Amino acid sequence: MRPSAQLQQRFTQAVETRLAALNAPPTPSVAQLRAHGEARFRALELPGRGNEFWKYSPASALMDPDLLVAAGSIGAPVQIPRLPGVTPTRLLIVEGRLVNVENVQPGVTVTPNEGPVEERDGDPRPFVALNAALSEGHVLIHIAAGSRLSAPIELVLAQGESRVARSAMPRVRVVVGAGAEVTLIERQVGTHRVWTNAVLELAIEPEANVAHHRVGLETGQGLWLTALDVDVQELAHYRLLQALAGSALRRNEVDVRLHGSGSDFEMASATFTQGGDHLDNQVAVQHLASDCRSHQTHRSIAANESRTVLNGRIYIARDAQRTDAQLSTKNLLLHKSAEVDAKPELEIYADNVKCAHGATVGSIDPEALFYLRSRGFSMRRARSVLSFAFLAGVVDAFGIQPLGDEVRATLEQAFSHVETDPEPS
Repeated sequence: MRPSAQLQQRFTQAVETRLAALNAPPTPSVAQLRAHGEARFRALELPGRGNEFWKYSPASALMDPDLLVAAGSIGAPVQIPRLPGVTPTRLLIVEGRLVNVENVQPGVTVTPNEGPVEERDGDPRPFVALNAALSEGHVLIHIAAGSRLSAPIELVLAQGESRVARSAMPRVRVVVGAGAEVTLIERQVGTHRVWTNAVLELAIEPEANVAHHRVGLETGQGLWLTALDVDVQELAHYRLLQALAGSALRRNEVDVRLHGSGSDFEMASATFTQGGDHLDNQVAVQHLASDCRSHQTHRSIAANESRTVLNGRIYIARDAQRTDAQLSTKNLLLHKSAEVDAKPELEIYADNVKCAHGATVGSIDPEALFYLRSRGFSMRRARSVLSFAFLAGVVDAFGIQPLGDEVRATLEQAFSHVETDPEPS
């Protein structure tokens, strides 16, 4: 038996042990979620070395049986930043459990452990099934049709202070009613050796408008696997802005389905990895109706011996005529030992479309570096300024100024600590 097969077997046994140790489900909805997830997990294969979907990320890092110790007391959450001048509806989820809700605005309903279980037909992802099977509870957020929220909804996915290796399975479903407008802030907080296997579902009804700001800039030993599934209906608009740093493993599986004619998706992503960090963005956009638009901009910087991945897949169905789909990814290597894997893909079955994708990988412009050095900048400061300038277009697009300021300060501090040697090629 190959070592990978042995590891999968040990992990599967640990899952069975964890299933047997689960507390009684708090509601029938959670019981249904667990039953569906358990059945699907047992029917699916864990990703092995030959799995194309996991080609660039070590799935074995998530199959450590020690991470599946039975859930216990979560303790106090790690320190959670707050945005000055902003009073959002705030949900604090610590290791999969909703522990606090603040400032629920009119038009917003937050319901723990209730509501229908939504599943995509034929979902092949075993870790999404595992999230359901081991659920300690889920959260439904509903924004009433026609609501114009005056403040964002802030969703905080946090670790507890304990340093014991463990796992968490948060699951949140957000339903945005027809014609509603909402800004969603998602934070991923914590640096300990915790596997956070999160599932976030967004159902965006006709003519609704959603701006989703995702921030995960803490490095460390955390293992972050996030499945973001978004269904966009007719004339609705979804915008995803994200600023992410690497960790021991951070992997985002973004799956956007444009179901309704005239629906729209925009994505702008800024990522930075250093040391031995790993960051993997898997982005799949499916154009399933006519006159839909998707525009993606990805900017990534990799330093030291870190690794950054973008696999961007665009699927255009036969009925998706007059599609406008664009993807641009530009990547900056600060050191020869860093690695960037950029893989844009197009699969087109309609004959009246406007589609383009492009990928570049390069290093800091030596002339720009010389210019700053000639004006008194140290090598470290010059490279920090040029590095941030590479990501600034995405960071400046954050529509909430205090959040953009926070992202900018965190990235500038990170760049200032990157060693200047060896020089980029």
